[in-house]
Amino acid sequence: MDQVAYKAVYTPAEAAALCRMSGEDFQSKLRAGDVGFFGIPGGHLRFRQPVLASYLERLRIPLPGTWTGAPRNFRVLLVEDDPDLLEIISELLRDEPRIDVRAEDSGFTAGLQIAGWHPDLILLDFLMPGMSGFDLCRRLRSRPDTADIPVLAVTSLTSVEDRKVISECGASDFLGKPFHSETLLLKVRQLLGIEDSASLSA
Repeated sequence: MDQVAYKAVYTPAEAAALCRMSGEDFQSKLRAGDVGFFGIPGGHLRFRQPVLASYLERLRIPLPGTWTGAPRNFRVLLVEDDPDLLEIISELLRDEPRIDVRAEDSGFTAGLQIAGWHPDLILLDFLMPGMSGFDLCRRLRSRPDTADIPVLAVTSLTSVEDRKVISECGASDFLGKPFHSETLLLKVRQLLGIEDSASLSA
């Protein structure tokens, strides 16, 4: 896992590795208020690179040699079995600055992408043949290396009961079909920890 890659936003596991701490030790520092963080939907904690850089300097830990130039792009994996919608959402995301998109039409191939690409966010259709979005989301949450990846459920299942079950599977946020493109992009920005669209190109 590229834990020392130059990123704009880091997960708690990545931040702990950068600080050369165990997850438990890093959590104790968080409880003590030693390092600033922010939350994204789904209860995930995130750390901005400048905040971590300042904290590493306080710890007298050299900044990673990879922290030069611009941070790598945010990685978004789209999993959708409707080819038309797959193309529409892919194009929407590709128009966003500093976002790389990969698209898969099944839960199985998505699993391979997750293992090899380590996305920062997954947009997941929950009604798919074979491995459903329910199955894939449960698997993500059951594994330490994927449990903290935010999942945006993009689905036609919109009843209160459906949303409850989707949430129980571990979805971080929910977007019912059909949807407005700007609503989808807003949720993507929130789940990536992007404050607004202007910050992407800053």
